[in-house]
Amino acid sequence: MNEFAAIEKLFRPLSLGDVSARGLQDDIAYIEKLRLAITTDTLVEGTHFLPSDPMASVARKLVRVNLSDIIAKGCEPIGVFLNISWPRNTTEPQRSEFATALGEELSGIPLLGGDTTAIDGPMVASLMMLGKPHAKHPIFRNGAKAGDLLLVSGTIGDALIGLQALKSGVNEGKYEGAIAHYQMPNLPPIAISKLIAKYANASIDASDGLLGDASKIAVCSNIGIEIEIAKIPLSADATDWIKKSKSDNPILELASFGDDYQCLFTINPNSLEKTLVKAKKLGISLSIIGKCTKNLGMALTQNGEEIDLPVKLSHEHEFSHLSVS
Repeated sequence: MNEFAAIEKLFRPLSLGDVSARGLQDDIAYIEKLRLAITTDTLVEGTHFLPSDPMASVARKLVRVNLSDIIAKGCEPIGVFLNISWPRNTTEPQRSEFATALGEELSGIPLLGGDTTAIDGPMVASLMMLGKPHAKHPIFRNGAKAGDLLLVSGTIGDALIGLQALKSGVNEGKYEGAIAHYQMPNLPPIAISKLIAKYANASIDASDGLLGDASKIAVCSNIGIEIEIAKIPLSADATDWIKKSKSDNPILELASFGDDYQCLFTINPNSLEKTLVKAKKLGISLSIIGKCTKNLGMALTQNGEEIDLPVKLSHEHEFSHLSVS
């Protein structure tokens, strides 16, 4: 059973149909009467970061993976809670390095509480972030309409390249940008949250894999999405990696890995010019990579020619000891 099936079978029933939970099918919970958006993410040593990663980069990554959810919903962060389990051999200087970096990364967002423990195992850190919508309500996954354009911020795929380079240990100075992104994701400027609040119909943070996250918008909005993979924005590292890859279609590999932490959203074509002009003024890089259609499901093209979907559209944590009955 993968993580999404586990959520559907084991945990969605526990939401008791509360509208704030949104069926556990969005980036946030939203308590409307309080105008309060809530998200949480966990980092586990050996799964989301390497044991050799500096404590400072772990702290910064922890903030950024939560912040990406909040800004993708058109919200501003207003506070956080921290839960952290330290391995018993963690030193005081390491804890201090983590706390200092956490404070710098929060940059004025208050830490409101949390819990700390010591464990005989790998480090586990969770952050819960609270936010307020810029507009009347957040921009959820279910508002896309046929005819909308699909936009994404930044570049896609560097996390996979950075992880591979770190694990191989033979990057020889190459892919330093991708390594930096894997350790501390390059989020779009926080000002994109206001842009999304004003112009987007549906939005999601691209963290599980661009293709899979686009599919979530399609499913929640009951529409189809067509992506032209040649238009997926790539960094210089990703372009070089693709040239050297032996994969049948390396762009699909990058677009389904995840850990991009960019904003993926849909807009009415009539809002495109205003959106792009505003984004340029704010220093936000946006790419038009596809469109929403009346045909349900996902479709991919490459230079105008339809291609098959990959077997997996996104990264999925597998729970081998669980089974679907």
